[in-house]
Amino acid sequence: MNIYVASSWRNLLQPGIVEALRLCGHEVYDFRNPPNKSGFAWEQVNPGWKRDAAGGHVEAEPYRAMLAHPIAEAGYAADIGALRDCDAVVYVLPCGRSASWEFGYAMGQGKRGYVVWFGPHEPELMFREATILRDMGELFAAFEIPRGLPSGTPEAEEQRRQADGAPVDDEPRLSVASAASESTGQRGETNP
Repeated sequence: MNIYVASSWRNLLQPGIVEALRLCGHEVYDFRNPPNKSGFAWEQVNPGWKRDAAGGHVEAEPYRAMLAHPIAEAGYAADIGALRDCDAVVYVLPCGRSASWEFGYAMGQGKRGYVVWFGPHEPELMFREATILRDMGELFAAFEIPRGLPSGTPEAEEQRRQADGAPVDDEPRLSVASAASESTGQRGETNP
């Protein structure tokens, strides 16, 4: 399956989710490390934008100029191309405007949507059409057990129990889940 992971630059879970999905045998687009490029950041098109902006906010005219920059155009083309090509989008909370736009766009295109909801978050009605994943066991149940994960490991056994309809253990099984409590920030402030 071709998967687009939408999240925040500052979300500590994002790299682990990307890696876990790749271990499950999927092609995964990572906005931080897109193929043959580095991830887009506003500093690439206007190094002083944070210094010049009032509280991290820019007016419409400088923003339009930033969006028209060739590096911004290339970053957008990479992200939107991956969104159009994906089979599913995985939205890793917490995140901001860009990830929300990406998730909505993909869902509107009929792609499957999954929300990684490790820990408490503010409720969102429009996630009703998505699959909510509350821990790594549910992620593996949705996307298959990682390749090369030896049977008998807690992760493998949890995935098998979930596939058989057994009750789910509330304790996260991989260290990536423990990062949820440390994860902060919103991607929308640093990435389109």
